[in-house]
Amino acid sequence: LNFLNLGNNNIKFLHPSLFSQKLKNLYLIRLDNNFLNQLPSFNGLKYLVSLNLTNQNKQLKKLDAYQFDRFGEKNGIEEDNILQLSLCLEMNDFELISYQAFCTLSTESFDLIELSMNTFLNFY
Repeated sequence: LNFLNLGNNNIKFLHPSLFSQKLKNLYLIRLDNNFLNQLPSFNGLKYLVSLNLTNQNKQLKKLDAYQFDRFGEKNGIEEDNILQLSLCLEMNDFELISYQAFCTLSTESFDLIELSMNTFLNFY
């Protein structure tokens, strides 16, 4: 499976290791317009290039440090094989965002981070 669209499904919970253990070959994940209050791990998703978390209906309040780290430590992955990630976080009302939320433990990077139409209360 390469593309997973779970948008608009009223999802409230995803097991923390759903993607990192079961669906490691995903390129695109759409979780927009759901009710997630916490995010699963994206560690191990070395092919992921697009992640849409737009509008979690005011449920997603916090982004932890290294929230979108896909590799943890490099684990032998060549830098040339690391794909840039486009991340959509529009229309959420975050209360806490770690100053390291968009940091990684490897050399991976982001192609785009969309944060429009959000309310930001605290960055820690």
